Amino acid sequence: RTTTVWKAALMKAVFTLAACILGMQTAWADADSGSSSTLSAPDSWSVTKSEPDHYFDGGDGTQNSPYLISSAQALADLAWFVNDGNKFEGKYFKMTKDLKLNSFTFANDTIASTTGQVQEWVPIGKYGSWKNKYFEGIFDGNGHKIEGLLVNVTTYDYGGLFGCIDDAIIRNLTIDQSFLFAEHRNMRKGVCAYGMLVGYLSDSQLYECHVKNSVINGTKYKFDRATSFQSDQENFGGLVGQGSGDMTLRYCSFSKNTIKIAYYGGTLSVAGMMADGDATYNKCKVDNTAIKCKFMKVIFGVIVRMKPASRAFVMRRKTSLIALAMYLLTWMIQVKKMKSGKSGLNVYA
Repeated sequence: RTTTVWKAALMKAVFTLAACILGMQTAWADADSGSSSTLSAPDSWSVTKSEPDHYFDGGDGTQNSPYLISSAQALADLAWFVNDGNKFEGKYFKMTKDLKLNSFTFANDTIASTTGQVQEWVPIGKYGSWKNKYFEGIFDGNGHKIEGLLVNVTTYDYGGLFGCIDDAIIRNLTIDQSFLFAEHRNMRKGVCAYGMLVGYLSDSQLYECHVKNSVINGTKYKFDRATSFQSDQENFGGLVGQGSGDMTLRYCSFSKNTIKIAYYGGTLSVAGMMADGDATYNKCKVDNTAIKCKFMKVIFGVIVRMKPASRAFVMRRKTSLIALAMYLLTWMIQVKKMKSGKSGLNVYA
């Protein structure tokens, strides 16, 4: 009888915790993402669909004479070249001015109003299609910013300003007032990664790169339910979705942003800096940022695991009810700490 009572109590506790979280949307910190009082027209540009007739806005790609990015069109041309197979290995790029790809404001974590034509960005570098096409150069933002980046990652395994980079350096660049979103998609089994700056990063360095006043919204993202949960993994990172190899992030920040995700199943990693991968962090910070997660459909079997190095949380399926109860309790404690500012998204590394 004692055993029966104990089991009943445990099950009641599990159901109570699950009920608290099921359908709950948890904001871990206050954020005023994407607020703007005025809208100015975006720069003139279009997605490059055929080989450009010249290389960028000047320079020859050397350290002393880097390729110049002085227009939004030159940046779009870079995406075409890399996605066509030109890695620009060891070549230098330098921005000479701020770029505005789109002009929009946010409300309820989505685009509310726009000015001028709105265009979706094609990430620089892509993974798959028989051959991986990485950017392998040195990109210097030169203290400038890219505003109005709009990335629909529905059709990409890896997405961001840069889709994939390898043995590359990105430095002195800010992404401001930008939007990355994922819609319904039937995904094959595998790994996908999305970050506002880089989707997938390998053996590369980021120096003084910043994302602010932006939104990553994956609430409509959905697995193909026929695929195996054990093989599917989604990574949503503020700066980087996923990384591998020798990686360094130095003096980078993710500030005044929102990451809003719905969990359907499989493995989901979410973080302000890098969702999946072990990098060396030096004086990086994530602050004034909200991460909101809504559990969809089946709650049982979910594991929530904190990854201190990147301040990511990971969710995946597990069958043990005892393990579920323990992890749900851990989740509640972590949320409480994050709301109080003692842990989580006001982070300095």
